[in-house]
Amino acid sequence: MVGIVAPDKYCAGVSDSCRISLAPGRIITAAHLFYSVDSFTHALAIGLILYAAGMADLIIWGVLGGIILDIDVILLPFSDPYPSLFILTHGGITHSLLGAVMLSVGAFALFRWVLGGTLVQDRLLPKLPEIREYIPRSLPSFAILGVMAGAFLHLGLDCCASPGLPLLYPFSIQKYTLGILSGSSMILLAMSLVILFLLVTGRITPRHLKVYGIMFLVVLLFSAGMKIYVSGTSAGKTIPTLNPFSWLVIEENETAYRIEEYGVFYGVTNETVFEKYRNIISGEAGWYLTRPDLQRLTYFSYLVIVEKNSTAITFHDPIRERQMIWYPPYYHTVTLPTQTS
Repeated sequence: MVGIVAPDKYCAGVSDSCRISLAPGRIITAAHLFYSVDSFTHALAIGLILYAAGMADLIIWGVLGGIILDIDVILLPFSDPYPSLFILTHGGITHSLLGAVMLSVGAFALFRWVLGGTLVQDRLLPKLPEIREYIPRSLPSFAILGVMAGAFLHLGLDCCASPGLPLLYPFSIQKYTLGILSGSSMILLAMSLVILFLLVTGRITPRHLKVYGIMFLVVLLFSAGMKIYVSGTSAGKTIPTLNPFSWLVIEENETAYRIEEYGVFYGVTNETVFEKYRNIISGEAGWYLTRPDLQRLTYFSYLVIVEKNSTAITFHDPIRERQMIWYPPYYHTVTLPTQTS
């Protein structure tokens, strides 16, 4: 697991005078814990589907495809200092259709080469006779189907969560989502941790896996039902929070965003209005939007507002900045010096 402290300045290669903020005071280790368990959830999902379909011989390859897309979590320390590489962060290029295909084929080719190599077959396995019978001398071609199935199921499940995935990258960085989950679902996270504990302690049984699969479907169907209900009773864009009964509703006009905190049982419990532009006009703000640091901010944000004072111009996503929604946990603010003539 990768763990790095979230500092206040990440502007290498852009400008020494700009400031880019991650979620204040956060340690990225926490986010990586979610990603790690989330990967385990993907592995469980494809494994259960292949087992139920009578394709047990593909499970190991399905699991490989189910987790390989999350290899992007190790790229964060490398992409952080360079805003133009934002597509390499979690949920970026590896979570596009093209990225999923390339990673699946690449992983399949690598494992086929490794398993068939002399290092494994002639040097390693003779020293480990207890596992030799479980390691094939070559990787059958049909195994690629399991890898691809795991990768595409991963995309499908991640598309259930806001803010979505850039499925059509490199042709477009637009994100696509069903918007029924908020990042990693706390319920699914807890379920996966229970299964992981049972697995590690040797207490797992087929009954546990069956119950897990049923509950997994129930959570998805329930979340979809909540999305339909909230969308039907609200006028704006609906975004789930960690609490499945609490949603954000975003309404937009030419000058402002109105954010409603909507509870399924109580209706609108709080309302906040954010001006799109304060002490600055849209044309002036638009001059900056080609900067890599602002493109990264926009990519990770639900909305962006701009404020200007005598010394600085600040672009930020107030939803994530105020912790209304925690995910994505980084890059919510960019502050630039005011240009003087």
